Amino acid sequence: MFGAPRYKVVVTVISLCLALKEQLANICTLHPFRKFYMLGGLIFRCVGIPQAPLATSISIGYSCDPSECILPRCKCASNEPPHEPSTVPQLVMLTFDGRITPTTIEPIRQILFEDALINPNGCPIRSTWFAPYNGSNVDAIAEYIGQGQELASRTFNDGTNPEPKDISENRRLLSGLFTNFPEASIQGFRTPDLKFDWMTFGYLQNLSFSYDASIPEQSFSPFSPGPKQKMWPYTLDYGIATNCFIGECNLDYGSSSARQAGLWSIPMYTFDNVDNTSATYGRAETVYGMQGSLAEIEKLWRENFFAHYDGNRAPLGLWLTPAWFIESPERINFLKQFINVTLELGDVYFVSGSDK
Repeated sequence: MFGAPRYKVVVTVISLCLALKEQLANICTLHPFRKFYMLGGLIFRCVGIPQAPLATSISIGYSCDPSECILPRCKCASNEPPHEPSTVPQLVMLTFDGRITPTTIEPIRQILFEDALINPNGCPIRSTWFAPYNGSNVDAIAEYIGQGQELASRTFNDGTNPEPKDISENRRLLSGLFTNFPEASIQGFRTPDLKFDWMTFGYLQNLSFSYDASIPEQSFSPFSPGPKQKMWPYTLDYGIATNCFIGECNLDYGSSSARQAGLWSIPMYTFDNVDNTSATYGRAETVYGMQGSLAEIEKLWRENFFAHYDGNRAPLGLWLTPAWFIESPERINFLKQFINVTLELGDVYFVSGSDK
C-alpha cells in the first residue's frame, strides 16, 4: 500500500563482500522496522525512514488481555509503571557474562565485595552472572554465590541457537558443583552472543527456568517509544512483544508454541544518545554503553540512567563482562562511583534478575 521502504545500508566494516552487502540490503528492505542485524558474525545497522506511518511498527501480532493476564503469574508487555513513577523504586540490574575464574572474578571482587555497597533497605546490592560450566572454576563460583550474588546459566556449548541439551546440561553441571544447590536455584538464562529463536523460550519453559534475559529492547519500538518510556519486564504468556534486531522473534502468535506461560522476559535495554537540551533522541552506536572514553561512557550512562529515573522507572540494565574491566582497570572505580552516586538518591536498588 505504501510502497517498498527505502533504506540505505550503513556498513561499519571497510571490507565487506558485495554478496553480503546485497544480502543485508534485502533483509533491511523486507523487515523495515528491525534496525540491527547480525550477519556473518557482525552487527550491522539499517538506516532510513519507512514510507509507512510509524503506527505500522506496532502490528507485530502481539496481543495480551490484561483482564486475563494477572500478576504474579502473568504480566502483559507494557511501558506503564505499576504505580505513579515517583513512588516506584528505580531498579538497576547489574549483570556479568562469561566464565567465572580466578582472573575474571578479581574485578568483580573489587567492585562488589571489598566495600559495603548497601541498597536503601539495608541489604547488600545484588548482581547476576550468566556463566557457562565449561572453563569456569568451582572456587571462583563458590566465592561469587557465597557473597549472596545470583548465578544464572548460559549453554554448555557456544555456537548457534541453543539446543535443549546444551541448556539443561549447563545448569545441571553448575548445580552439581555444590551440595544443597538444586538446579531450581539457577533461575535465569541468557543465550551466548544473544543467539536464539522462538523455540529457545519453549526449551526454557520446559526446563522450568523463571526468566530469560536475551532479547534486546531498543527505543522507538512498539512498547518502548522513547528513552523515558521503556518496556517493563513481562511474561511470555502471549508471546514475544518486540521486533528483535538480534536473534529470531518471528512467531505465529496464534500458535501455542509461541506462548510460554509464566516465563519472564527481562528486556536487554539498549543505551540511547540522549540530548536533554533539545529533547531529541538518536540511536547510540555503542549499543550497550560499553565503548568509548570514560568521559563518554559516563555521560552515556548518566543520561540513560536519568532517562529511566525521570521517565517511567523501567529497570536499567548494565550488561557487562569481566573482560571489559580487565581491558581497562580504571573502569572498576568508574562502576563503583556510578553505584555509589546513584544509591545516594535513596530510591535506587541494584538487584539480580531473580529479585522480586
